[in-house]
Amino acid sequence: MASITYWSQLQPSPRDASIATSLAACVRDPAWMLSRQWQLGEFAGADAGSPAFARITSRTARVKGVAIGSATVTLADGQLLEPLVEAESVGPDLATRVEIGQSFESLVTTTIRDLFRGAYPIGPADATTDPATARFLAVHPQRSGRYLRYQAFAVAHSALKASLRSALTSS
Repeated sequence: MASITYWSQLQPSPRDASIATSLAACVRDPAWMLSRQWQLGEFAGADAGSPAFARITSRTARVKGVAIGSATVTLADGQLLEPLVEAESVGPDLATRVEIGQSFESLVTTTIRDLFRGAYPIGPADATTDPATARFLAVHPQRSGRYLRYQAFAVAHSALKASLRSALTSS
């Protein structure tokens, strides 16, 4: 009877000449390892043993303020730090706004697109332009027109919506 035999071999290919880093088995997050041991009940084992001697020293300090970027925020008593540090910007970034502008122009007819472009002309970057937009205008002059037109459209749309809302509520 015929047989087909396959052999497979794993060979290490270290990036460094020395394997000392790999053999060191560094612990990157000891708190995570302890929490996993606690979650799996490894501390409640009958063969867990007990410490012969332990000394614990601790210090606490109140966080009074935090510097986020160039702004300094003073924390009130009981105020949480995470909402300040982990907060993300609400608005979409530049690439997302450009993509929205391109999608908008692809959805409308050429007549509406031309009217829109005529209503919101785009000029070159000047002293009031923020650095990210100025860099984008320098690299992508054709695409940036769509982005800036969409921004102008969004501002006009929100102003129109607010005026309609105030007109409806006043009557």
